[in-house]
Amino acid sequence: MKLLIRTKIVGKGTCEDPRRPYLANQVVPASMIEIGNNECLCRVAGTPEQISAITADPDITQLTDEEARKIIKSKYPNSDLENVDVADPEIDKIAEAQGIDPKIRADIVIPSR
Repeated sequence: MKLLIRTKIVGKGTCEDPRRPYLANQVVPASMIEIGNNECLCRVAGTPEQISAITADPDITQLTDEEARKIIKSKYPNSDLENVDVADPEIDKIAEAQGIDPKIRADIVIPSR
């Protein structure tokens, strides 16, 4: 399951404590775009239970694609939703069950720092 959210940034920005999105203490794949005021737009992927925990947190706001696109375009006009995409672990499990290598993706690249 994937979700677009607006959340605060946590971490001091050191090697030991890098800046990262606040995800309600869920360990999930995520990518983020800083949007100011110590906040970020973030795409997360996880199990339905993990996503439910994230959306239940009052410090996290779920966004529609259009809301997220508006934020991205206002900050980075040449970017769009695909710039914050992240692989979905549920789809990876389905692919593996079908005998398909889930690492073979034409359009998703894990963001580097």
